[in-house]
Amino acid sequence: MAAKRRGGNDNRQFDADRKAEFLRELAATGRRTDARNAVGISARTITYHLSPDSDRYDPEFAAGYEEAMQEYRDALVREAHRRAVEGVPEPVYYQGARVKEKDGREAVVLKYSDRMLELLLKRHIPEFRDRTTVDQTVKHEGRVELADLKQLPRDDRQVLRELLLKAEERRGGDPSNN
Repeated sequence: MAAKRRGGNDNRQFDADRKAEFLRELAATGRRTDARNAVGISARTITYHLSPDSDRYDPEFAAGYEEAMQEYRDALVREAHRRAVEGVPEPVYYQGARVKEKDGREAVVLKYSDRMLELLLKRHIPEFRDRTTVDQTVKHEGRVELADLKQLPRDDRQVLRELLLKAEERRGGDPSNN
């Protein structure tokens, strides 16, 4: 077997078994880098399999990726709930020594996270959310040069293209003439 390069790529195929292992690790850690290193795949390979523009795009893998990330997010919410509502046991110390209960067990006290509770309340109950307004008015003076647009990331250029087509359609123009 070839020596592993930095980034974990060991030149093996990114087959179904390795994809499944990657997705299991991603669901457990929520970290793409940890997951790809666990299976020895480069970041570029993962990107190819997730990008619809790539000839290696794998829609099943992309769906599995989203499911794994949702599983991880759900685990985070469960942990936030545990810390906020159920509490986390912490050992009790007195003069530097662990306190023991009468039955010999080590004493613990439940600690709760007010901050976690606040975040959960904001997530689930609209009345607890911060009230903010955003002014989305944009004033632009001058012209946008084509060279400026070419420096935008590919995804941003695609979004801009779609917005321009919508604007043209609303004005009654034929976007196919562009």
